[in-house]
Amino acid sequence: MRNYQTLTLIGSILGMLIAFGVYATLGVLNITIDTFENMTGHETQNAPSVKREADMKYISAGVGISIFVLIVALILAFVIKERTKIVGISLIIIAFVTLISMGFYGIIPLALLLPAGIVAIRYKPQMKASP
Repeated sequence: MRNYQTLTLIGSILGMLIAFGVYATLGVLNITIDTFENMTGHETQNAPSVKREADMKYISAGVGISIFVLIVALILAFVIKERTKIVGISLIIIAFVTLISMGFYGIIPLALLLPAGIVAIRYKPQMKASP
């Protein structure tokens, strides 16, 4: 396995785990805050819950986009073997898309996919020595 493939594999798996973790954590916090607001009656004119619902829609869309893009990164890294420059440029773009779509929680996938893209761009196949 090539170096950029290893970095892509680790970065994609960690990115998916972080995306699910962020989504689950914010979902639990949203439910908890709604429960406490209903118990105390301190919600004023639905303003806080409307903002939280919009935030949850953004996070759920970002999680979906980032997981899809990370799966695409895995497929690109392991299927395309001859055109590593295209794979490298795609991995760099995917790294920044993941960072932005997860609301800057995707710093670890960025830190792994960015070097994977650079290594893929600079990759040169080894020439086999003839006997």
